[in-house]
Amino acid sequence: MFPRIENHYTRKSSKRMYPDPSLSIAKMYQLFIEYCQENNLEPASERTYRKIFCEEFNLSFFKPKKDICATYHRYNQLTIAEQKKQREGHDKHIQRYRDPMKAKQMDKDRSNQEEGFISASFDLQSVLQLPSSNVCLTYYSRKLCVYNLTVCEGKKPNDGHCFCWSETEGKRGSNEIASCILRWLEKLPCSINEVSILGHLLWTEQEPAGGSHDDVVCTENKPCYQHHNALNDGGGQHARCY
Repeated sequence: MFPRIENHYTRKSSKRMYPDPSLSIAKMYQLFIEYCQENNLEPASERTYRKIFCEEFNLSFFKPKKDICATYHRYNQLTIAEQKKQREGHDKHIQRYRDPMKAKQMDKDRSNQEEGFISASFDLQSVLQLPSSNVCLTYYSRKLCVYNLTVCEGKKPNDGHCFCWSETEGKRGSNEIASCILRWLEKLPCSINEVSILGHLLWTEQEPAGGSHDDVVCTENKPCYQHHNALNDGGGQHARCY
């Protein structure tokens, strides 16, 4: 009766399904009451309904933290016959995701074995709208968009670095992202002489037409490094595809 989606990011370890985030048990029960009235059925009590929901169904209203890959989502909406026709391209799409993830793990292992090498990955968080409040006047007021780029180091102790700015200070384009990465590079210890970075996002703003998705960045005191996007076909960088 209620549409559900699976969590594509933990599906190997969990079969939990997610109803629409706008729903709640109380709201679902009210809809259940209306359904019973329309069909001349005797509804169970809300207590019984809640007990069955919590104990007999593997459901949760928790919204998955990551977006679903757009390419995977489109493929998943096709009929079985259409999926068979596009299976080869779909498999290649998944492989393009897996290859850089394997390289990422190899770099992470290497960074914990070699003192002069460090690996890292970076991603841009969803836009934060501040202030966040359910108070009526505040809720409908103009919000300030705040951006956060996080760099996570693969070398222990696996430090994370957050770079935040608002829409009054910049956009979410490649210039702002490169500035954050450059700032992180400049703060690396002198013992680091080689860096590997995996970017988990898709460049969409301020990118020259026909520009390459592989960028080489140099600093005065650091060697060059090259980063490769996991996917570059609009599927969403690092969005899970299986």
